[in-house]
Amino acid sequence: MLEEAVRWVIVIIVAVFDPLAVALLVAWNDLQMRIRPVPPIIRTPNPPPRPKPKLKEDSPTKQEQEQMKQQGYVWDAATLSYKRVKAGATS
Repeated sequence: MLEEAVRWVIVIIVAVFDPLAVALLVAWNDLQMRIRPVPPIIRTPNPPPRPKPKLKEDSPTKQEQEQMKQQGYVWDAATLSYKRVKAGATS
């Protein structure tokens, strides 16, 4: 009988103070928000993308190509570099 009475007292304490604890947590949070409110987040649109710089084609002048041709090189536009002409090859 005493065990049952103690059990009911514990159930009543839990039933009363558990919701009270939740209410106190909610009230504390509301009080903190009123004292120090969180500033609103202002969303700005994304800036327009920057235009990519145009790469100027790195091609040699006619005079430079002629000088390199005399030394045995030809301009390769695919790799933007000079290639050695093999001996006996015709261009």
